[in-house]
Amino acid sequence: MSITTEIPTSILLHLLRQKRKIMNLSKLIVFSAILLVPIYLKAQDTNYVSPVDTMASQTYYNQYPVKMSSSLIDLIDRDVKIKAKRHKTDGFRIQLYYGNREEAVKLKAHYQDLLQTEHVYVEYEQPYFKTKIGDFRTELEAERYMRAMGEHCSGCFIVRDDIEFPSIQGSSSPPPLDTPR
Repeated sequence: MSITTEIPTSILLHLLRQKRKIMNLSKLIVFSAILLVPIYLKAQDTNYVSPVDTMASQTYYNQYPVKMSSSLIDLIDRDVKIKAKRHKTDGFRIQLYYGNREEAVKLKAHYQDLLQTEHVYVEYEQPYFKTKIGDFRTELEAERYMRAMGEHCSGCFIVRDDIEFPSIQGSSSPPPLDTPR
């Protein structure tokens, strides 16, 4: 004895629609995987150049190996080469004044005479002229010098700036100020 039951047409149509949805969903998942896997693999690019052979890495990274892309290494090298041509590097100066040109130039002459040094600069940074002294490689050097100046440096502050390369034969910064001259 066999039991035959007929499945209503509405249920068959519903099951057929569900099957199509599942097929469309599986096609979407496969398509997404095909599309996204290469993007993910591209993001995991391990095509790094060792920074050991570059000018920048010898200056900054030789003790701690750092993985970076070749374009970043090229950018760092370019920055080092540009600053070398200008004979400047990153450092600190003590800013004495900012304001009008006449007063800035007057202060430059005063401090050159007081400190007996050529390391006094007047720079224009819109809208002010700024009078700065020193070529300090570290903020600590600038701080020590500022304290040695005592009352001659009231209201002064340390700023990050491009400084002249320090001389090989000694300190490129002005000599410590013990007494006013």
